Amino acid sequence: MRFVVFLIILGAIAAFSLTSFGAAVAILAGISFVGLPLFLAMAVIPTLFLVLLLAWLVRLLSRLFGGKLHWLICLAVAVGLLAIPPYLENKRLNGIAERLVADDHHSEKISGPFDTFAIVRYGHNRGVACGDLCQRMLLNGQAERVVIANSDLGSQALPHQLSGMEYSFEDLGSCAHTALLEGNGGFTVPGEGKGKSRTKPSDLIRQKMAEGFCLVGEPVPVARADAILVRNHLRRMPADREVGLRFQAETIGAHRLSLWVKDSNGFTEMYRKTGVRVDLLAPILAPTYAGGYGLELVPGFLRQPKFLGGVRQYAEAPPLEPVLYDVLDLKLSLETGGRDTETRRLISAALTKSSAPTPSEIDLIDHYFDGLNGSRKPEQQDVALALRLLQDDRFPAPNDIAAIVNAEVVTSEQIRLFAALLFRRLFETDVDARTSIPNLSGFRLSFVAGAISLLPDHAVAPYRKELEALARDRERRVRAASALVSLTHFGQDAVPTFLYLIEDAHRLKPDRGGARPEWRVPYLAGMGGLCRLGRSAEGALPVLYDYLGRGMIAQFGPYWSFTINTLVSMGADPEEIWSHVETGHRNHTRKHFDAVVGRAQSRLSCSL
Repeated sequence: MRFVVFLIILGAIAAFSLTSFGAAVAILAGISFVGLPLFLAMAVIPTLFLVLLLAWLVRLLSRLFGGKLHWLICLAVAVGLLAIPPYLENKRLNGIAERLVADDHHSEKISGPFDTFAIVRYGHNRGVACGDLCQRMLLNGQAERVVIANSDLGSQALPHQLSGMEYSFEDLGSCAHTALLEGNGGFTVPGEGKGKSRTKPSDLIRQKMAEGFCLVGEPVPVARADAILVRNHLRRMPADREVGLRFQAETIGAHRLSLWVKDSNGFTEMYRKTGVRVDLLAPILAPTYAGGYGLELVPGFLRQPKFLGGVRQYAEAPPLEPVLYDVLDLKLSLETGGRDTETRRLISAALTKSSAPTPSEIDLIDHYFDGLNGSRKPEQQDVALALRLLQDDRFPAPNDIAAIVNAEVVTSEQIRLFAALLFRRLFETDVDARTSIPNLSGFRLSFVAGAISLLPDHAVAPYRKELEALARDRERRVRAASALVSLTHFGQDAVPTFLYLIEDAHRLKPDRGGARPEWRVPYLAGMGGLCRLGRSAEGALPVLYDYLGRGMIAQFGPYWSFTINTLVSMGADPEEIWSHVETGHRNHTRKHFDAVVGRAQSRLSCSL
């Protein structure tokens, strides 16, 4: 009887563990060392209960027939019974997976170059832009034209029945701006490194486009191609949440790579390679948890992955290299010797001509200077080129010009010239003008302001008037806030301007809607400026205390700690600070305050 009660309790725990709420409790327990035993218990109990329940039923049946089996035998029988469903189901899943790879075959070498080459992707919804492989084939003359086409996952249409976008180079004299797809294409290139050291074909295409050889695209049928490389996501692996406790779910994912070549009969599949992942059930039916990615667990059966077709974990699609190099014999390595020299020559040529720069020339300039903030260090030629661009009003300020201003090779005379040109651009650059590189901070004015913030004292000294004017320009200062940091070069003389920024921000603070840029940007510039001035701004402490009393200083969320840091930096007494920042909020305790003050005294932070 006691064992039956134990089974009932264990069953109740197992039932709770396999609910969505139970899974949530388990994942919360599992992320802490103290709760780890609870997580392990909740993961094991459902399977333990199932084994003990079957063993008890076997023992009970044996008694009904006049026998009495030993508990160990009953347990062995229970485990054996639980092994039958996985055996049958895994046999079925293995059969499906093996049929998917059964017709894989390899072709003899098919040499290019091709007049028209097509790349078709099933189950791909990222558009039909010309990517890494397409760009390399066009640059190296491996194909005169490349067609890119997509189709839905599970589509029954043959690749040559689709339509796509055909890309090629045309000499048009002047090119419109074209957003080129970046990325490594999912394959290695002999002789080239990985990551940032890998050659970017997009850089070479921008050079060609700056000279008037444009990458153009037009819709065409895929059937125009001489050969078609197909990347097909045959089957999508169902998510753990979709599978749940269905032990007969088809947990199979499959990718296929194939090559179709045009002949007298139309198109023939000359190469096929299929990569399959099948998640097989464990040797016994074991209910537990599945998933765990993104702190999400769901009830499910214990499974183990099996791979067919030469693929592996996290690389479940067949590799491209065998078909690109062994079958097609493509030459994809790029000649990059003198690439920077050639880019500088093209930029210099654009500066020399009398006409306005083309969008492709602007794009080339932006990407070139953006690269100087990465793996390449600026050289003196780059500094001279940047100065010429800033002096020429036909050209916008280059993207990430701060990388040049901060370079070791810049001379003192060049720094002074940069300062003059940057402060002129600070007020001439359109507030909403963006660079040709799409990103969240891609405003040209922000890059100009960022470069100004890096200028040394002697270069900023003549431009206090300009910085004061920026602080009072409500629209421009939102994009150019980083330039206001340079006011700290003027010491306590800048205190009134920083106080003005705080006052003006309060005037713009919305009653509702949170920390909008119109309020947040000048507020942070004012408070951050006083914080950076430190004891030079000590005389402004009574004003800040007055602002605190009038509710002009933000004390919600992280702004409370930011206020304390600023006051500590200015030399305020902690007891005096506490008398002004004690808000009664549950998080604004004396213990928390002392911790913030301690951190500020040892490691001051003047930014939010």
